[in-house]
Amino acid sequence: MTEFFAAPRMEDKYSKKDIMEFYCNTNYYANRSYGVSEASRYYFDKEAKDLTIWEAATLAGISNNPSRYDPVAHPDTSKWKRDQVIDNMALCKFITREEQENAKAQPLTVAKVYEGGTTENYQTSYAIHSAVLELMKNDDFVFQYVFPSKSSYDSYKEEYQEQYQAKRYGTQGRI
Repeated sequence: MTEFFAAPRMEDKYSKKDIMEFYCNTNYYANRSYGVSEASRYYFDKEAKDLTIWEAATLAGISNNPSRYDPVAHPDTSKWKRDQVIDNMALCKFITREEQENAKAQPLTVAKVYEGGTTENYQTSYAIHSAVLELMKNDDFVFQYVFPSKSSYDSYKEEYQEQYQAKRYGTQGRI
């Protein structure tokens, strides 16, 4: 309900491109992965800019329903959704028929790159993530969603990750 009332104000302040970037940088992709960059590293051990068509389609599919299309827990369902996204990309002419066929022919493999294991469920993971963000806000961390250059994004990303890790794990262990 909050999103329903907030949407018009966001559209007045931000462009659709900015809103989409914000969404992609904060959306949950299962397995403690928030944002496309983190999901790219977890599932494929690479940066988002380096994803193949089938990898990008997999992430797009996961974002629709993380618990249902998680390729670790539900590889068959995830592959089905990935192929559906690829078909839609071809239908909208974002990719060629040959790219569509090649992407769908790829096996669904994931890297599962993460630090330490956990048995956190989605609710616990989200609660911890939200608490960490609040701790960062309390320490006056300025969140950014739009960047004038790649170097400013890289600098922000490094500072964000450092602050996030410090708040989440600190010197006393995990929260």
